Amino acid sequence: MAGLVLRGILAWFAAAEAGSARWITSEDCVDLCERIEACATQASRPDLGRLLCHLAACEIGKLCGKKEVRSPSGKFHGPFQFVRGTWRSVCQPIFRKKGLVACSGKKAIYDTCCTTACAAEIIAADLNGGIRNWPRCGPDARRSAASE
Repeated sequence: MAGLVLRGILAWFAAAEAGSARWITSEDCVDLCERIEACATQASRPDLGRLLCHLAACEIGKLCGKKEVRSPSGKFHGPFQFVRGTWRSVCQPIFRKKGLVACSGKKAIYDTCCTTACAAEIIAADLNGGIRNWPRCGPDARRSAASE
């Protein structure tokens, strides 16, 4: 069953990439989704695991397997493409409140579990507009996760 769902996600990745599915044969995106779902569960948001998987895949596209994903401009970071200002003003207080000490370092913006915990809380609590913080990928991810 999980393999079937993951193949469906890979098909969604292909559609999200505007028809360019060259990178879909890689298992990197499957691995990323499995990590995100596990991290969502650790963050007490298992109900958001699929949505977060779709969101991250849309945000980073063919870079699923890369450890430190940055946008070409260098402004956006990690699997959910956070800007440093949001990371400091929104994510860091979430980590302090939840006692997530491991998410306080500079490289935590690239950590799958830290970024998943922050994105999950932003969406669940509708912080700063919730899923609307991801204007292009948020609606697509929500539709895709709902159709599974």
